[in-house]
Amino acid sequence: MVTTDRRETINQNKWFALSHMQEQNRVNKLHWKPSKIALAEHLKSEADQAFTRSKVYMNYRKKYIAIKIDQPTSHDLVSKEAQDFMEVVRDHNIEMVTTDRKIMIRIR
Repeated sequence: MVTTDRRETINQNKWFALSHMQEQNRVNKLHWKPSKIALAEHLKSEADQAFTRSKVYMNYRKKYIAIKIDQPTSHDLVSKEAQDFMEVVRDHNIEMVTTDRKIMIRIR
């Protein structure tokens, strides 16, 4: 019975976290210029095509728009599409943080 209550609480917290994140995205998106939103959506679309084996997320933050490529596979990282995508990001002086578990692109 304790386990059921705990699972119920965990599920409620997941639901709350998801709904809170969606609301924050909606509110933060209002602060961004349409040109930045269009750039972010374009880069997300390009990231989806370049990193086909990885999950790609976009979040609107207060100080930047984040595009996260979660757990990119080695196949994705060495692909020509991914290399071209990362070169375009660098050429446009867009901040890119790379770790072993993710690639984070920040549009300011």
